[in-house]
Amino acid sequence: VVRSAGPAEPVREGGERLLIFALPYGSLLLAAGIDRTWKYAYAGRVALILLLTAAAGGVFTFYTTPRYSEHDYRALLREIVQQGRNEDALLAIFPWQVGYWRAYTPQDDPLLTGPTPRLLSDGAVTWSPAVQASVDAALAAGALWFPEPLTFGSTLPAEIEAYLEENASNLENRWYGATRLTAWADLPTPEAGASQQADFGAVQLLVAATTPESVEAANQPISAQLTWQVAEPTKLNISLRLLDDAGSIWSSRDYAVDWSSLTPGAQETHRVGLIAPVGLPPGAYTVAVSVARQDDRGERGDALTLTGSDKVDAPIGRVTVVAPVEVQSAARLPIRTPLATPSEQEGVALLGFTGPDAAPPMLAGSELGLTLFLQSTADTPAARSLYVSLLDAQGAGVAGYTGWPLPNYPLSLLTQGELLRVPVRFFAPGALASGDYRLVAGFQDEESGAQSPAVTLGTVRIEQRRASFERGAPAVSLATPAQFGTHARLYGYGYEPDGDGARVRLYWEIVQPLLPPHHIFVHADTVDGVTLAQQDGPPVTAAGPAPSGSWQPGEFLITEHIIQAPTGTTIKVGLYDPVTLVRLPVTIDGVAAGDSVILREE
Repeated sequence: VVRSAGPAEPVREGGERLLIFALPYGSLLLAAGIDRTWKYAYAGRVALILLLTAAAGGVFTFYTTPRYSEHDYRALLREIVQQGRNEDALLAIFPWQVGYWRAYTPQDDPLLTGPTPRLLSDGAVTWSPAVQASVDAALAAGALWFPEPLTFGSTLPAEIEAYLEENASNLENRWYGATRLTAWADLPTPEAGASQQADFGAVQLLVAATTPESVEAANQPISAQLTWQVAEPTKLNISLRLLDDAGSIWSSRDYAVDWSSLTPGAQETHRVGLIAPVGLPPGAYTVAVSVARQDDRGERGDALTLTGSDKVDAPIGRVTVVAPVEVQSAARLPIRTPLATPSEQEGVALLGFTGPDAAPPMLAGSELGLTLFLQSTADTPAARSLYVSLLDAQGAGVAGYTGWPLPNYPLSLLTQGELLRVPVRFFAPGALASGDYRLVAGFQDEESGAQSPAVTLGTVRIEQRRASFERGAPAVSLATPAQFGTHARLYGYGYEPDGDGARVRLYWEIVQPLLPPHHIFVHADTVDGVTLAQQDGPPVTAAGPAPSGSWQPGEFLITEHIIQAPTGTTIKVGLYDPVTLVRLPVTIDGVAAGDSVILREE
């Protein structure tokens, strides 16, 4: 059974409504009291002034305090619009859910004719053959989106979901306040002959297959069947992802599983779907699965790596994405910041972007990522590049990107009305001073280099990491510091037992920033070189994240790591590129020493 973590405990609100029953009687008593004390030392007048002041304060508080935020449907409905199709249905138990749909979704877009609200009944309704028939009819047409009002005490949502679990594949399972949104589709079962396997340590993927081999970039779902075998009873988060050949994630959906009560060796099979979103550039993609532990709040925690490697994604299938036959509505795009007026140039319009905002601040030296959303207003527009710049208060460029990040899909392949997502990534230098920077974008002619007028996307707040230039004193100093590439020297470490594991502190002297960002690995290996435990990830200090791009020359850095190191293992550390998995070479006193450093041997 595919489950998601429950919502946070809702704040008790709306209690003032209970006072309305006492309001007439209380008002009469107050009026009588004021009338009787009106002539005695201004007591009545003072009481009236205090009453009016309190009333004004109460009215102000009532209209300025957010209420019922746990029941806000706007984000939920926005997801349905963005991931749904015209043939889909919205299953509504209550009439007010249909009212929310009509109030908060576009109603005048000729390209956006669905999902269609399907109200089960105008009155009270229970599970029945009529309800089952309505669900079956919706599944026969397309996907079924089901906002489940689980806080209303009805058993109907659970009964509908139980039926859907037996007869459909799950496309979505996410909490929005007090409402859980699920989505279901009657998808074909993939053939087991094309199965893949993967070992994540705590759980093994025994059988995995996907279908179809080709989908339209029109929110068409991809069907996946996953059979798991539990090795370590625990709570996990499973992610189904659509990756390009560079490993970038273009679409994903997560769901949580609670296997803490299962016995080792138990098996479970999941029927799930992954949506190929509108605007996805046509081409070949990999469907992959990753697994992570749940943290204390039930959210996705540390990712599990595949046994014998540093990779977290297990490929389970390939799919070819093609451009949609019918023009899709721009409302299907997850544009967080739309432009008030789309910027159009020679047959291509910039509609808006999704990316960093001014809060919270972005750390200098980290990657700035955003997605631009384009729409072709003509067939086969001229190919050109994009430029995205980060400008300081004086308007000078301090960082940016120029080029076309989709080499296999230039603008000239677009047809009129086609939508396209274009990801842009670049690094903000670690030496950037803290402050606000303006983010702008535009087009650039590939031959002449001429740029269109810049369009302001928004403001990005940058915060420079506080660096220490005082050398720390490690518990154990290395006889000769180990240098990693030309970027950092490891001159000592600390090793402290911590519960079932150990806390490792690494003492670094920084020579220069390291881009692209590298991660630090700390492995507990056997004498034969088999890794029994590991902690891999971006550098973190006691003060917080310290990505390698933010390192400053001459800085001294102490990174912290927790590892479940079994007795009798060797502790090795190193630096590696998380994308290519290539490790930095190590030299000791100018002599090559491999790609890792041994801290301690038992």
